[in-house]
Amino acid sequence: MSLPDEGMAEAFAWAGKRVLLVINCGSGKGARCGEVAEALREALERRGAEVSGDAGAMGEQIAAMQREPALDVIVAIGGDGTVSAAGAAAEASGAALLVLAMGTMNLVARDLDLPEPDALIESLDRLCVRRIDTAEVGGHVYLHSALIGVVPTMAEHREGLRTEPTAGGRLASLVRFVRAAFDSPALRLKIASDRGSARVRTRCLAVTCNPMAVGGFGEHRRATLEGGVLGVYASRHAGALAPLELLTTLATGTIARDGGMDAACAGRLEVRAARRSLAVSIDGEVRSLAVPLRFAIRPRALVVLVPRAVGEGA
Repeated sequence: MSLPDEGMAEAFAWAGKRVLLVINCGSGKGARCGEVAEALREALERRGAEVSGDAGAMGEQIAAMQREPALDVIVAIGGDGTVSAAGAAAEASGAALLVLAMGTMNLVARDLDLPEPDALIESLDRLCVRRIDTAEVGGHVYLHSALIGVVPTMAEHREGLRTEPTAGGRLASLVRFVRAAFDSPALRLKIASDRGSARVRTRCLAVTCNPMAVGGFGEHRRATLEGGVLGVYASRHAGALAPLELLTTLATGTIARDGGMDAACAGRLEVRAARRSLAVSIDGEVRSLAVPLRFAIRPRALVVLVPRAVGEGA
């Protein structure tokens, strides 16, 4: 497999490329997922690409990615968890990643300034290569963020907010969601990095793949995708309303300008706690990982395909 160099003016050539579609119709915009996937498949086949992949359980689709090491492009059609899994497989195989954002937050697509899926399909002849950083924790590659504390605790209630069919059910899920935030205890952690060490007591530790931008309300953007450092954020919100203040910060994407968050940067990070494992929300997917947690940045490790104007501005 041969990919063009980053920044080359010519558009990505699809003819003869082996493309795998990773499709998650259970994500935020799942109702249109199949329709978008078929439109993309037809568009790629018209351009001479060899396309495989169907909607199915994520475990089956990850196995398919691992069985096909000679892929040129892996397309993630879904939310951030799907994008993260596809990105990890693309990095491991040397394939390029194309993102059609169909989730709720779509954080990676937002950082890449990608258009809506229909518009992205129309721009297939104007895509070019860009290289971005990835991060890892406990051997798991991620593209945006990993969070410890209140976020994984609340994750089980988050699904109810999205899937409850009735207003009453959604209200009950919301109450459980907020209650989980108030019931989540602060963690005592020892954090060591290539830039120093500290002991913290926090309800939330976020480790992002590059620091977050001091952006506007609801943007959730990172300052760069190629900075080569981890962003490290520990909540020190205190008082009776501390959980609510923290939730507001996380929900609005204002983590970089919240005075209640301690912020730092690091190339490597180790997190210890007085327990054998910690729940970690990795790009929205919760995993139980053995302590100590070891984080690292992987500079420019992933090839992504973006509309040419975006790539030229990288």
